[in-house]
Amino acid sequence: MGNGSNIRRLVAGVFATVGLVLSAGVANAAPAANAGTVGVQGAVLGHICEGSFGNVEKFVIISDGGIPAGSSWVVSTNRVPSPYTFRAVSDSALVQVSPRSQSSVSLQALATIPSGTVVKVQPMNFYTDSVLTIEGYGGMDSSAPWC
Repeated sequence: MGNGSNIRRLVAGVFATVGLVLSAGVANAAPAANAGTVGVQGAVLGHICEGSFGNVEKFVIISDGGIPAGSSWVVSTNRVPSPYTFRAVSDSALVQVSPRSQSSVSLQALATIPSGTVVKVQPMNFYTDSVLTIEGYGGMDSSAPWC
C-alpha cells in the first residue's frame, strides 16, 4: 500500500475521531478568529512512516477547521548523538522551524493553515531508540521511533 493511501487513511480516521470528540464537547480547539462566523478551529497531532522502505518518521499536524496564525509547537527528543543538534524539517512554507536547544526545535504557523491541510515534520539527528515528541496547539503525540 502506498504512502498516499496511508496518509488518506490517517486523515480520514483522524477526522472521524475529531468528529466524535467535537460531538462530545471535549475538543482542544479555539473559537474562530472572526466572531461573525460560527466554527471551530483545531489541530490534530500524529505520526506516520514514509520513505521507500517506510522507515522515515514524520509527525503530522492536521488542520481541522483551520489553525490560527501564530499557533506553535515544540518537537523534541530525549537523546541526541554528540556533536549533533536535533533538527526538524517542515514540508510546508506555512510552518517555520527554529532551533530551541540541542534536543528541541520550535515550530510556528506563519499564517492561518487552512482546514484539511496536513503538514509533515521530519525529525533529524536523534538516536533510533530515543523518544520523539511533538506538543503544542492541538495536544501532544509522543513515541519511541515508530518505523
